[in-house]
Amino acid sequence: MSASALKDYHTVRHSSGLACDEALETAIERFRTSSKRFAWVCAEYSTPQLLTARAEGVDGLVGLAAQLHDDSVAYASLVVHADGGQRKVVFVSWVGIGVGGLLRARVSMHRNDALKL
Repeated sequence: MSASALKDYHTVRHSSGLACDEALETAIERFRTSSKRFAWVCAEYSTPQLLTARAEGVDGLVGLAAQLHDDSVAYASLVVHADGGQRKVVFVSWVGIGVGGLLRARVSMHRNDALKL
């Protein structure tokens, strides 16, 4: 790779092209502004480049775990509270055991963009 190509690669921001639909944007906004102690939001693919809201709730890890299936891919955020009451957000990238190789590869390319949503 030439020096100019390397320079461009490291200075230009790259994206996988992953997007989210309006329903997911609304769910994410509700999640960010929620004062609930155990809020979560879960997203799934509706097309190869588009995420949509699968579910959201306030029942913590138990409720979120019910949305994570062996044959699916999901991205989720969950609120937890650390010692001292600090609010922390945990990002989950779920790839079920029954998911095929091509979809697993797509997840590895999309994970960073999903984290930024």
